[in-house]
Amino acid sequence: MPTEKLNGYQVAKIIETYDNSQYVTNEAYYQGSNPTILSKSYSGDPDNRVPLPFGRRTVLDIMGYAFKPGNVNYIFDTIEENNEAEIEKIKEVFEDNRENMVSAEIFQDALIKGEGAELVYWEGGESLPQFVQIPREQCIFIYEDTVKRTLKYSIRYYTSTVINSDGKADEIKHADVYYPDTIEFFERKKTATNGTVDPQIDTQTNTTEKTGAYTLVTEEPHFFGAIPLYPYRLNADRLGVFQPSIKMIDAMDDMTSDSILNALERFNDHYLALSKKLTATDVENIKETHVFDDLGGREEGNFVEFINRVMDINSTLEGFKTYERLYYELTGIPNLSDEKFHSQSGIAILYALIPFENLVTTFEVYFNIGMQYRLNLLNTVLGTNLKAEIEWNRNLPVDIMSKINEIVTLKREGLISTETALNRLPDQLIGDAEIEVEKIKAEKEENMALFETNMSEPTEEEDETVNDPEVDEEDETRQ
Repeated sequence: MPTEKLNGYQVAKIIETYDNSQYVTNEAYYQGSNPTILSKSYSGDPDNRVPLPFGRRTVLDIMGYAFKPGNVNYIFDTIEENNEAEIEKIKEVFEDNRENMVSAEIFQDALIKGEGAELVYWEGGESLPQFVQIPREQCIFIYEDTVKRTLKYSIRYYTSTVINSDGKADEIKHADVYYPDTIEFFERKKTATNGTVDPQIDTQTNTTEKTGAYTLVTEEPHFFGAIPLYPYRLNADRLGVFQPSIKMIDAMDDMTSDSILNALERFNDHYLALSKKLTATDVENIKETHVFDDLGGREEGNFVEFINRVMDINSTLEGFKTYERLYYELTGIPNLSDEKFHSQSGIAILYALIPFENLVTTFEVYFNIGMQYRLNLLNTVLGTNLKAEIEWNRNLPVDIMSKINEIVTLKREGLISTETALNRLPDQLIGDAEIEVEKIKAEKEENMALFETNMSEPTEEEDETVNDPEVDEEDETRQ
């Protein structure tokens, strides 16, 4: 059944009621601009407010371990006959779009916000299809009200500024609505004059009259067979990787800012103790001469001294370390800078990574859905029918010789093909497996041709025997 189209008023209401504040907040924590500590004000001086970039550190650690560009790849099914041309076509699109980089950008945004987004588009003609990462806070995904909750349509909304003929800047709000077969482009100018209409009217030409409504500018077909703006999820909850632990980050920010930095500054402020109250004249004399000369001697009970203060910073630091340890334990992410982690043996490190690996494996399963969706869109517009597995390689120290021996054994036993074996080798040894397979094939053909040539040519001894007259005479005598 065709999807019911939205009018400009409906688009405006959807955008106005949509809450993307959590995505914006998570992005701020990733950037190291933690909103809670920066908006807090400590009474009096000092007023240090230091945000700790735990969110950024968490995301980058996962990226380095699980999604280093080049470590996550499509492995195409080559069993189908005559699909080499199709594979080359899709690889050309991937190279033109820097697929490894775009996928990494989407994965990073999904780690921060719990969900990423990608837009696939095609300008037609001889141009190649394109795909780009779209910030999640710019996207609204509307699902069917069914048990399966399939994607009904997607909206991308954003703002641009144009300079009009009077030299003034006009702010234009855009809303692009993506359906399974078409795209509708809406706009709303801040200076637009508006009237009123019935919000239930579906006629697109009436949308400019409703207060705050968007105007339909143009409608275009697309040829992907499905909605080309779609989400990449990492888990069922759609939570950023550090989002459940934001309160712990806030607590560590507060402890660092007030209990450590502010306390140290307050400790450095010296307190002066005097044995008697100074008159206004005494104060003025001290300011001028910087000398206390009228208080009498200590034997008369008079004195001027600074109060010695003792600050126990160790208990505060121990408390901070406890919070830090809990943060890593509860997020399931190892503290890769911890000396204890690096001092373990190889097998011990693997066991220590089990909670982390469980977390990343969940990300992998969900993210693969988005990568397969992309491939299906490209198959439709390119007229191909390719299938692929998504291969994830962890960024861990590898015993290269052990890896090579394992692959050689599998190849020798006939369990994998030459191309698969080459694909499994580390990137620093083999660049493009297909090119290497062609080179191996060419070398074999060249060696076979050389062997056949050598077999067909007589040896030197045979040549001398054939041309030796004495041998011919002995043969005649025998006869």
